Amino acid sequence: MTKCSAGQYEMATCVLCNGKKSKRLCPAIDNGICAVCCGVKRGIEIECPEDCSFYIKGRLNDNEKSINKLIRDSFNDKYNDLYKKEEVCNVVGPFETFLLSEYYSHTAIKDDDIYQCLLKIYYTLCGQGKLYKFNEFETTLLNKYKEVVKDNSTPAELQKTIVLRLMKSVKNLTGGYGGNRNYFESLRGQFYKTGNMAKFFE
Repeated sequence: MTKCSAGQYEMATCVLCNGKKSKRLCPAIDNGICAVCCGVKRGIEIECPEDCSFYIKGRLNDNEKSINKLIRDSFNDKYNDLYKKEEVCNVVGPFETFLLSEYYSHTAIKDDDIYQCLLKIYYTLCGQGKLYKFNEFETTLLNKYKEVVKDNSTPAELQKTIVLRLMKSVKNLTGGYGGNRNYFESLRGQFYKTGNMAKFFE
């Protein structure tokens, strides 16, 4: 086995499939495997250590795909919208008000930044927080969300559902007139009754 220039390992064939070229040193088996075996067997046939970079990257990708599908398939009944429930509004209202008041003027913060932060919050609530690193903005939002749900004694499962509904809002609203800050513009119209989207909340 020889070390590649990219810091990975290469040998004639993968020790698991004996077919494809091996380009990754698997710490679980202490040998070289191919990318296909790594992708298909990690966490299933291979007991991956939690600090393996390939394992972490795979988990992050899988989580994003799963949550995108979950959001796409959820909250599609406008007559039974989660936002119509008082216990949900008591969380969403203060959280979005804080987001608008603190970050609307920070034009570097985009809708995508909010979406990715909510994704991290969701999986943190699911017990996978070790996979994610929060920047200063994300940490502030996470702490605010924890504060609001604590104030309202929101059950754990409902906390996760609310985050998913917030992600649905961001995904549905971003783009259009306001581009990658259209969700922000929607919040401005809803709470301040100003801006180009105020007419939708009259």
